[in-house]
Amino acid sequence: MHRGAAGQRLFCAEPVDDVDLTTQDTSDHVVNELLVVDDEESFAVYRMKLIACIDADYRSQDAVTAVVGIHEWADSTTALERVFRSPNPPEPYVPGEFYRREMPGILAALTAIGDVGVAVIDGYVWLGRDRLGLGARLHEALEGAIPIVGVAKTRFASATDAVEVLHGGSASPLYVSAVGMAGVDAAMFVRAMHGPFRLPTLLKRVDSLARLAPFDVD
Repeated sequence: MHRGAAGQRLFCAEPVDDVDLTTQDTSDHVVNELLVVDDEESFAVYRMKLIACIDADYRSQDAVTAVVGIHEWADSTTALERVFRSPNPPEPYVPGEFYRREMPGILAALTAIGDVGVAVIDGYVWLGRDRLGLGARLHEALEGAIPIVGVAKTRFASATDAVEVLHGGSASPLYVSAVGMAGVDAAMFVRAMHGPFRLPTLLKRVDSLARLAPFDVD
């Protein structure tokens, strides 16, 4: 059971559709249901789509974006794995404008996958008060359609709203920020992710998919 905004208690149901997401179009399939109970008085059921964990890697002439899809935050195995290559060279790195390199690949990947309810990115949602990070800019580009959770490995001094999360047996925190959901809820979800180490198992998996992808991926 998780406690969401406005005192809601969220009960995650078991997956209701056994679908091989690696080979089928899942746009018409339900992969999860979430029962929202508001003060034990009102009930609503809505369909929860995939949690998409996203990472990127850059080569001299192209950029690779990897996506790992999961049903539940604590899943130990993936429901979907995809790697995309940009047909264009990556934007040059500009301090403070990291999003310019990441955004095109992330948007293309999310469009291709389609059935996403939450996106988890490598980095910050907010870089400080009213300073948009990659996650906030992605949320804007998607017109607020889905929550974005940022998981950063390095502390950014001005990102004071980020919640420190100790994962697994590590004494070094991850820095979690969010838009579209409360930061404390995002931190709770990240803390619940599978794995005994600092970086959750499937965030490490998507990092590896991006870094180790061959140069001729489609």
